[in-house]
Amino acid sequence: MAEEIRFESVEFRGTAGDLDDVGGRVAGMLSELWASAAAYEGRIGKGKFGQTFRGGNGYDAGKKNLKAAAESKPELLQSYSEGLREAANRLDAMEFDNEQGFRT
Repeated sequence: MAEEIRFESVEFRGTAGDLDDVGGRVAGMLSELWASAAAYEGRIGKGKFGQTFRGGNGYDAGKKNLKAAAESKPELLQSYSEGLREAANRLDAMEFDNEQGFRT
C-alpha cells in the first residue's frame, strides 16, 4: 500500500488536455468513417433481399445503434476532461485556503 498519495492540479489539467486531444481525434475518425460509409449507402438494393437485410432489427437498426454508441465516446472523454479540470480548480482553491489559514 502506498505511504503517500499526491494530487497535482497541473497533472489533472495535463490529462484533461490529453483527453480533449483524443476526443477530437476520435470525432474526426468517426466523421471520416461515416462519410466513407455513406458512399456505399443503398448498394444492398431495394428488392425483397435488400428490404429483409435492412429492415426490422437488420442493418439499419444496427447502424443507428453503432453510430449512437460510437459518437457517445468523444462526449464521454469531454465529460472526463471537464471533471478533471473541475477537480484541479478545487484542489487549487483548497490549497489556497490552507495557505491562508497558516498565514493568519
